[in-house]
Formats: sequence, structure tokens, C-alpha cells
Amino acid sequence: MTYDAARKASDGFEHGFMKVPMYRAVAEEHGRTLLDYVRAGLLELLDLPETVRSELEAKRPLDVSPTWHEVRGELHGEVQDPHRMGEAGQPYPYVDWHTTLQDVRRLANGQLQITPTMTLIAHLSEGVQITYSSHRIGIGLSDADLFDYQAPG
Repeated sequence: MTYDAARKASDGFEHGFMKVPMYRAVAEEHGRTLLDYVRAGLLELLDLPETVRSELEAKRPLDVSPTWHEVRGELHGEVQDPHRMGEAGQPYPYVDWHTTLQDVRRLANGQLQITPTMTLIAHLSEGVQITYSSHRIGIGLSDADLFDYQAPG
């Protein structure tokens, strides 16, 4: 079941027939299990005492890139030809996302409080504009209980 879902999502992403929210849902549901399979396979290749291997397999790894970002919006203006919506030399429009940490503090309970600034730079052809309608930040594959995200007020 996990392999079949992952294969279908991979094909859907690669060939463009699966919408990003559906692809993301498969990743959220099956990603951890797939990563556990890979980790168990790698641990089998190492010459480790069984107690060490079992202990490592029992640990839940923390995703080292725990946030993902999503923006939604509508392109308008000269958008009749999708191959001409990107800026000069680019076949499609895209967005550069830059995150700068303004502050990081360790709280009394040991958690980190991080204050980022996010800058989006849309690379669009002249005559094409984007109106953003929503912005979301997600937790990646890590346990959501490890994070306490608060949107800027």
C-alpha cells in the first residue's frame, strides 16, 4: 500500500497529472514509513551489534528541514501563452523564497523561539502580475507537536 501510493504520487508529480495538495497529502501519510524503510535498510548494511541497530531503528529522526512554504495566487495580465510567462530566458514563472532569521531565543522550557522574515521575489515576464491569495507554512515530516508555529500578528 505505501509503495503503491508513493509510486503513484511520484509519477503524478513527475508527469504533472497530480495536483500539489494531493501529492503533499501522500507525502504526509506515507513519507515517514518510507523513510523508516530506507533507514532500516541502511542499518542492515552496517556492521553493528544488534542492540545498537535496534536502538537506532527505534529512534524517531527529526526532519532537519522541518518547514515547508506554500503560496497561492492568480497570475493575470499577458498569460495566454504559459511558455512566455517567465522572465527573460526562463520558460515558466517562478518565485525565489528567502528566509532570514531576525532572532532566535531559547525559552525557559528549552524550546527555541525563532523569528524569521520571509521575502518572495516573483520572476515573471513583463506584463504578467501575480495576486497572492494565501500563504501557508507546514512542519515537514517532523512530529507537529515539536513545533508551535504562530503567524505574525
